[in-house]
Amino acid sequence: MPNGVTPELLNFIITLCQLMLIAFGILIAGAAVVYSTMFWKGNFSGASIARILQQTDIPKLATIILIVLAASLLGLLGVIAGEAVIALLSGIAGYVLGNRAAPKESAAD
Repeated sequence: MPNGVTPELLNFIITLCQLMLIAFGILIAGAAVVYSTMFWKGNFSGASIARILQQTDIPKLATIILIVLAASLLGLLGVIAGEAVIALLSGIAGYVLGNRAAPKESAAD
């Protein structure tokens, strides 16, 4: 096989991908049920729903999780070198940690 990948490692990675995809689907389905129940039971306006979704950053979190998993699996397969995986993961960590802002002080303080 290319890049020195054995069939056992390939089977392990395929099984791991399947399990991670199932777990990610369960996570997204659970979040959808929670949000649907919350919006159905609550009396929310369109503006308040948009504000809640903007503050939670769920799509950004899901994208970051998928990028980390994909980079890890590509590194395991030997498609990309270990240094590239480290650079990608450290870039994601810098983005996530650098995006955190300190709480804004109010003008009255």
